[in-house]
Amino acid sequence: MAPQSDFWMTMCGVENAAMVSQTESKSGDNSMLINQGPSNIYMSLGNFDFGTYELNFQMFIPFNGSAYYRLMHNKTCEVEDDDSDSDCKNVESYTIPAMEFYAESDGLAYINAGQEMAQSFVVPTEEWFEVKHIIDINNGIATCSINGEEIYVWPFIYQDRSFENGIMSLDGIEFNSVTPEEQIRMFYIDDFHFSYAQEQSEVAGCTDDDALNFNIEATIDDGTCEENSSCIPVGLPFFEDFEEDEFLTDCWKNMDRDMDGYKWTHMISEGVGYNSLRAVGSSSYINNIGTLDPDNLLRLPKLQIEENTFLSYYVRGEDSQYLDNYSIIVYEEHIDSLIDIGSTIIDTILVLDKVVQGTTYAQEIIDLSDFEGKDVYIGFRHHNDEDNYWMYIDDIYVYTMLVGIEEHEIQNSMAIYPNPTSESCYVTFSVKQKQDVKIDFVNIQGQLLMTRTINTVGSEIQYFDLSHLNSGIYLVKVTSNNDSAYKRVVIR
Repeated sequence: MAPQSDFWMTMCGVENAAMVSQTESKSGDNSMLINQGPSNIYMSLGNFDFGTYELNFQMFIPFNGSAYYRLMHNKTCEVEDDDSDSDCKNVESYTIPAMEFYAESDGLAYINAGQEMAQSFVVPTEEWFEVKHIIDINNGIATCSINGEEIYVWPFIYQDRSFENGIMSLDGIEFNSVTPEEQIRMFYIDDFHFSYAQEQSEVAGCTDDDALNFNIEATIDDGTCEENSSCIPVGLPFFEDFEEDEFLTDCWKNMDRDMDGYKWTHMISEGVGYNSLRAVGSSSYINNIGTLDPDNLLRLPKLQIEENTFLSYYVRGEDSQYLDNYSIIVYEEHIDSLIDIGSTIIDTILVLDKVVQGTTYAQEIIDLSDFEGKDVYIGFRHHNDEDNYWMYIDDIYVYTMLVGIEEHEIQNSMAIYPNPTSESCYVTFSVKQKQDVKIDFVNIQGQLLMTRTINTVGSEIQYFDLSHLNSGIYLVKVTSNNDSAYKRVVIR
């Protein structure tokens, strides 16, 4: 195969490359046969570290065959002798697989992506079927589909069998008749296509809304979540939907101020949440127990309030004849003697006091702009409410409202990759007018570690060597004349 095509390469001393076959074909008369021998052939896709790409091909597994291929972050070879016919002579070994695909003669198949047997599924045998990968390097996502059905999504920074030490790049695809376990394979490939694709909707990141580096845009967790063990103030956006099995982290506070033994509870049942099975609830009457006169305070972790910050949440009652009263308070310091107990709460600001409006979830939005530049606690207080019933709150969201695209051009364009990283990263952003832009790296104690000022216009990419920094979480802040944005970067 390789001698007939400039696109396919023999790999590292394997003399028996794949063959052109007329035994099976999806279109035309020919296909590529990966046969016992061994056969090993590689398609270099271009060594991309940005963009979104679609890779698809047809595969045929005969009754006595099976299949193996892998996507590669990077592919080189062991050092070869000078008289070797390999295309990979005298190159230091630096092979980083991104994913492995196994399929057996009975159609049982699985993918290694971050771990062995990350996903199992079934593929057809004795007939052609389509294999398609979408590789979105910008958002760190890869997908695999069989005959148009998506069977797995994973963070592309993974290696085939490890969450660690991957790189966010796509180098090529390797088809092999011998697996790393020395299992013999035989299969056919046809109609191979590789192209640039539109942006995809999946985003890899930390999906734990209590973590320091929570990414509200992430649709798949990449394993990088950092626990906020010291309860430092959390940047926006902040989101809590109460969907985790763990009710609250240590940075929350759930107070039974009236000391009756009841406080806010993790509710799990059909229809209790806003479009989900989970919410948080507090009661002024409990069946088989009786009337309560609650004073229950649920306090969020401390948040960094920015310009144009809003609080959104959904609330409902259980019974329209017994609707509960609640309020929302904001305060800067949590002093137990003033907050945890007593008929009144000292040194807090009341931003809302009302009765739940009904038994259907309604969204409430509160402007927090008065607290701009402050680190504050927000508390939901169920009180002044004897002998009613249950009230529920779900999907608490504290966010910054953008007032204009141009005014927040850095916020809308800033990115850091790879993230997490070990030695270096790129910071990207764009500005429409030529101006000075400052990039700062600070630690979680607020100490400035690195700073750089550049004069630029348009799209900008800046490289930073981080090898001198210890493992941990750092803040990258980009500031222009009329905008600023920050993101966290994790160094491992």
